[in-house]
Amino acid sequence: PRHGDAPLVFVSFGSLGAMDVALIERMIAVFSRLPYRFLVNVGAWRDAYGQVPDNVYLDGWFPQPSVVAESSLFIHHGGNNSFCEALYFGVPSLVMPYCWDGHDNAARTEERAVGRRLPRYTWTDGELAAAVTELVEDAALHARLAAVGEKMRAAHGARRAAEAILALVG
Repeated sequence: PRHGDAPLVFVSFGSLGAMDVALIERMIAVFSRLPYRFLVNVGAWRDAYGQVPDNVYLDGWFPQPSVVAESSLFIHHGGNNSFCEALYFGVPSLVMPYCWDGHDNAARTEERAVGRRLPRYTWTDGELAAAVTELVEDAALHARLAAVGEKMRAAHGARRAAEAILALVG
């Protein structure tokens, strides 16, 4: 099938999460049946994967902010950077936490209706497929998040933080 213009889903669980080859292989099996394109960060474990479906591309590294900005959905572990980048670029999150701040951010994702959370291991194929489809196809969610992202970008937080740091050391 042709997937060149299908919505893009980015998957990255950070350097620790990339070690979980069995989980990612299980996810890829579900992705193979969905009409979207998937970029999956597998860290240093790229060689652990055999053949992948046409709609899935695996690599050991992606320029995450640039990819998130072009995505229709970001599946991640809920780390603060990933969570904030999704909001900054107005992209829904599917959070599958495994440690630290991920559990809090998974809760915030659902409380603030900016995505969904799935348990790391106890999801069914149907639950993962439904969550991905729901989040990619929800036009109202995308519109609301686009406004959130626009507001965050207009605040120029990175520039303001850099100026504050320079003022302290200058």
